[in-house]
Amino acid sequence: MTKLLLKAESLTEFLHKLGCSIYINNNIKLYTNIKNVDLNLYKKSDRFSSKAKYRYEEILIDTNENKRINYVFGFFCENTVEINGEFNLKNINDTVRILGENLKESKLVRQNKLWI
Repeated sequence: MTKLLLKAESLTEFLHKLGCSIYINNNIKLYTNIKNVDLNLYKKSDRFSSKAKYRYEEILIDTNENKRINYVFGFFCENTVEINGEFNLKNINDTVRILGENLKESKLVRQNKLWI
């Protein structure tokens, strides 16, 4: 089972500033305000042990102090992922293929603690 994990304030903010558009299940846009997400579509659950603020059967979501989504965890086989208009992503390799150099650059930013 391939996991979807998008985390780190610097990564989500970095991708947002680059204009990357990342949606989970067609209604969760990374780095948008949690108030804009219809959470009634999800069943509350403690399936995953986590400190994430929003825990559901299908997905975990967390936000920063500004209520912007900065963490999403789930399985690709249980959720749909869209990055920059590309659908039907099945695994982390698809994500890396699309984000490519942007993903590598964001890792470098985090490793060097260069906050964008």
